Amino acid sequence: MTLDARVRAHRGGFAVDVALEAADRAVVAVLGPNGAGKTTLLHALAGLLRLDEGHVRVDGQAWAEGRLHLEPARRAVGLLAADHLLFPHLSARGNVAFGPRSRGASREAAHARAEAELAALGVRELAERRPGQLSHGQAQRVALARALATDPRLLLLDEPLSALDPSTRPQVRAGLAARLRDYDGVTVVVTHDPLDALTLADQLVFVEDGAVVQVGPPSEVVARPRTPYVAHVVGLNLFAGTAPDGTRVETGVGPVVTGGHEHRGASWVSFAPTAVALYPQEPHGSTRNVWPARVVAVELAGQSARVRLDVGGEALLAEVTAGSVATLRLQPGSRLWAGVKATEVTAYPS
Repeated sequence: MTLDARVRAHRGGFAVDVALEAADRAVVAVLGPNGAGKTTLLHALAGLLRLDEGHVRVDGQAWAEGRLHLEPARRAVGLLAADHLLFPHLSARGNVAFGPRSRGASREAAHARAEAELAALGVRELAERRPGQLSHGQAQRVALARALATDPRLLLLDEPLSALDPSTRPQVRAGLAARLRDYDGVTVVVTHDPLDALTLADQLVFVEDGAVVQVGPPSEVVARPRTPYVAHVVGLNLFAGTAPDGTRVETGVGPVVTGGHEHRGASWVSFAPTAVALYPQEPHGSTRNVWPARVVAVELAGQSARVRLDVGGEALLAEVTAGSVATLRLQPGSRLWAGVKATEVTAYPS
């Protein structure tokens, strides 16, 4: 593994205990709610925060272990925050060339490297501009070029796209994804945005209260979330329960009938919001899972709507058409019935 880390550190009264492993060219996305410890983890990897216990090893070399603590300048690390912090008095080329020059490269070699990095991120034509002449999206790409120009073995990105406007974000995300595919080191991206994580990362690491709660490739995590927060991020309904047999799971909303499962005992059940149908009266038919529900909120986006429901004290999310909102006259406080077919439910051991 290029990166082998066990970060045990604290900041104020908050403690973090997170393990990370990754090989060359891997992109690891770290997700979690505010205050989960994501930025503390990045700062410990970068050397801005000392470990209490654990280790950080890159290419088999210890950067932090026991009493050893290499300062950031002695680590082959690049750190990019949401605030790009470009030098205002230097051009884009000068900003990117700064790292190679500070490491002894000639002016010509440093400028050639800067040109190559700017071109790889699609902003070569901005080389002569100063930061004040760049949009935020352009400045972020220049800042990323500056971080990569130092040939870091570990690249740390802290919410790199969070400050971009919606029209700019897809373009910058695509450019970042393309550049990271050609980067030889390991990238660790902290983000709140599931689309950023699913687009960029090979592995997702979810952190809550300073500890890892789920880790795996995106396809696995999306299919089988293991905490309510993870389910919320990947857009699924999730209930904990117990499977007494191979056809149902006893949960907080009552028995949930599934399309069949092999396990018994502690279990999760999940299903997509699009699988939830809403009815003005209790339905009678093929739908095996039916619950009385109260509308908590309705969020309209174009021709679809997300309807947040309360089902016996449990939160349930439905996704319906805008026409259904009008037909059912959905608004906070409305009473109706929610139903999910057994074939739409996935059950798996917890």
